[in-house]
Amino acid sequence: MLFIIQGQIESLSSADKEIVLPIPVDCEIEEAYAVCDGAVASGSSNKLVLQVISGSDLIFEKDSEADGFADDDALQLVSQEGSKRFEQLSEVKLKCTVGGTISVAEVRFVLKCKRARDY
Repeated sequence: MLFIIQGQIESLSSADKEIVLPIPVDCEIEEAYAVCDGAVASGSSNKLVLQVISGSDLIFEKDSEADGFADDDALQLVSQEGSKRFEQLSEVKLKCTVGGTISVAEVRFVLKCKRARDY
């Protein structure tokens, strides 16, 4: 059975932000997506990096530097090496790192999860 965990980071335009989400049941995160409320052009001067982190392990990431981010477009974050399996009441961190100044004020993260009994 699949389910969704969502988190939102606000007041972002020129400062790095992160939030911590509790994991409600034993599960594995299969995919991670993010939606920005503004566009971010490609390039290294003004950029946005979106990350999902477990402890010290980076598990999903997307960087605007190469292709930029479109306004209100669902961005699939790229899977990294860290473990994507979680026990109930553990935590996952959602992080936005801003380089320069961007026009994005809010990022919504969506984590597609599978219950532990299903893997």
